[in-house]
Amino acid sequence: MERELAAKFISIDDYQSDEEIYLTSLGEKMSAQMALPEEMQIFMHYVDDEVKNAFATLGGHIFIHRGLLEIMPNENALSMVIAHEIAHIQHRHPVIAMGRGVVIALFLATITGINGDRFVGGLVNNAGMITVLGFSREQEREADLTALAAVEKHYGHVNGASDLFS
Repeated sequence: MERELAAKFISIDDYQSDEEIYLTSLGEKMSAQMALPEEMQIFMHYVDDEVKNAFATLGGHIFIHRGLLEIMPNENALSMVIAHEIAHIQHRHPVIAMGRGVVIALFLATITGINGDRFVGGLVNNAGMITVLGFSREQEREADLTALAAVEKHYGHVNGASDLFS
């Protein structure tokens, strides 16, 4: 299911672009600074479009758009973004968001009379809905704090990463 979910955004095969190799390298460096469970894997994906966004989904997949890369002032800031997305996965925020979305979908299906199984199945299969569900302010704050700690541990400072908060 993880590959099917990710395949909705990009073509997954053995080929990795230079951007994806670079992002994977930064992802590995940040992951090494975080207390990830041994079984938890992170998969970095580059999306070649002008959208200024990055997001984490189920299965440890992180998507970074070209538009966001183009506005990053330095590697420390990009490392902060990557560590932030890894922190969402570490704290299982995509799973929580998806669960919340399924509950809402079931409620809506119940009050509208739509077949609940079909409605929820469509939600689960539509990877785009994951980004619409979003994370709470508390989850964002938790991801920020975890990411700052990882960046500080790796670089010895948070210069550059702190630019994202100004």
